[in-house]
Amino acid sequence: MAYEFRLPDIGEGLHEAEVLQWFVKVGEDIQADQPVVEVQTDKAAVEIASPVGGRVVSLGGQVGETIKVGDVLIAVDTVSQAMASTDQGASAHQMRLETATSTMALEPQTTVANPDAAPTPTPTPTPTPTPAAAAAAAPAPAPAPAQAGPARKVLAAPAVRKLAHDLGVQLNAIVPSDPSGRVTRADVERAAKLLVQHSESASLPAAAAPTVLKAGSVAGSQALAGPAAQQTASPAQSQQAPATGQAPSHPAQSPEAAPVQPQVLTPAQATNPDQAPAQAASPSAAMAQTQVSPQPLSMSGEPHVAASDRREPIRGLRKRIYQNMTKSMYTAPQTTGMDDLDATRLVELRQRLLPFAEARGIKLTYLPIVIKAVTHVLREYPIFNASVDDEAMEVVYKGAVNIGIATATSDGLLVPVIRDADKKSVFEIARELENLTARGRERKLELSELTGSTFTITSTGANGGWFATPIINHPEVAILGVHSIAKRAVVLDDDSIVAQQRMSFSLTFDHRIIDGEPAGRFMVRFKEYLENPELLLAL
Repeated sequence: MAYEFRLPDIGEGLHEAEVLQWFVKVGEDIQADQPVVEVQTDKAAVEIASPVGGRVVSLGGQVGETIKVGDVLIAVDTVSQAMASTDQGASAHQMRLETATSTMALEPQTTVANPDAAPTPTPTPTPTPTPAAAAAAAPAPAPAPAQAGPARKVLAAPAVRKLAHDLGVQLNAIVPSDPSGRVTRADVERAAKLLVQHSESASLPAAAAPTVLKAGSVAGSQALAGPAAQQTASPAQSQQAPATGQAPSHPAQSPEAAPVQPQVLTPAQATNPDQAPAQAASPSAAMAQTQVSPQPLSMSGEPHVAASDRREPIRGLRKRIYQNMTKSMYTAPQTTGMDDLDATRLVELRQRLLPFAEARGIKLTYLPIVIKAVTHVLREYPIFNASVDDEAMEVVYKGAVNIGIATATSDGLLVPVIRDADKKSVFEIARELENLTARGRERKLELSELTGSTFTITSTGANGGWFATPIINHPEVAILGVHSIAKRAVVLDDDSIVAQQRMSFSLTFDHRIIDGEPAGRFMVRFKEYLENPELLLAL
């Protein structure tokens, strides 16, 4: 009986996962602890290994399908692996016997004549063997030795595996260029180029067996017309072309002698093959029909699809973002407050700290200082460091201050988490932030590094605009957006106009449990800390 490996609980409260790609197929022999599938959870792409070895009997779902925790992920016949060594030994022995037998059967038989008898040579015409006889007389090739041993475990990042899946490249066929044995993105791209070159060379006429095609023949017309015209040829036409490449017995016709008359199809005939007239008997008519494209039915009520349109399935990380954003907007009534602050002292503080950060190998941006300021505000107003238990109708105040940082990647938005940010210095936050965001863009983060946030900050960067309305990272109750710092004209109390470094920010909050008044107090205190960043050193 096959061993059924069920999808385990691989995260905090995660109850399902989407299949991104299978590393094995039905009938393949696998080893224990060999990765068999990559799945997308709410937070990250995760590789799952089989706890047992054997032969794959069935897979729990197709790529793009969702499997719930506890459902069968993969079924493995463990008995087949136990018998594998015995079968390999018996197969090798049988192969040696067959090879020896075939060798003996193909040895020429030698007859020793009487040396005293005078031979009388009689010229005998040597018959020309027919192709069938030549094929029968040819020695059978020796069977290739069976490849034994376990399949190589491929080391590759989830992003590299996804790229290989999208490009149709088999990872286990790639020889890694990295000394550690890990397949890199460059390895996959090189393999994809080789596949393209191979397919292009294989599709050239010179790569096929030499075939003489005369003008006017069915086979010649189809070869010139390409695959589209070949598909329109009827079975009767296909049978008229000899398999050996010889021209048919009927005389060839010149293209000038019979001008092509394109056949005009009505919209109903173009969209319904059953209503279309029978294919023309001549190849030229078949070629003409392939040039007629179906016309859109404007009165059918169906949406018009242009030839340039392209459809792409929503899968993986993008599917999770799709679901989480929808759930957030439909669950919590969200309101955004906006303001800006004087960032003059913030800019000066960062400039003073930069040499010390560089000496320690730390990349210091404004964000670590912003994070440190937020941790102080959250301690003062804990309602923003909370979540809602909808079923129990309770507000859950979080004991830890874990700051999620929205990070853009090529596949979508990730939120790596800086845990216990309130207990870390600005330099410690900066070092961890750089590490998390770099590995997040490479999709190398662990699931534990993407879960457990209690409050999220999103930064639109230097070129991100003046204001935005960020969406809450459900089930949190608030999110802070910080935007670009730039010089702007400001009117002072004495009505003078000066150029000042200003930074805008946005606070989106769950209006079910947070009102405008506490949101205003949060924004005032946050503004106070950043306009006077020395306070962060005193608290």
